[in-house]
Amino acid sequence: EIFLKWMRLLKDQGTLEYVWFGFDSKDCGLPEPSTEKAQRFVDELQAYGIEVRGKTLRDVILKTSSR
Repeated sequence: EIFLKWMRLLKDQGTLEYVWFGFDSKDCGLPEPSTEKAQRFVDELQAYGIEVRGKTLRDVILKTSSR
């Protein structure tokens, strides 16, 4: 996935400290992935060593959090 590739590039460059992740909590009509796809994305970010901070997570589980 291109977005994951960008996050990895930013991490490798040292310009990415963490990623905020959440769903459309303000009901703006933003498109959203399935919970399963979102969980896979978060898992891949974390497996690469990218810290993920959460907002409206629904059923997505963060394995680690420094907040």
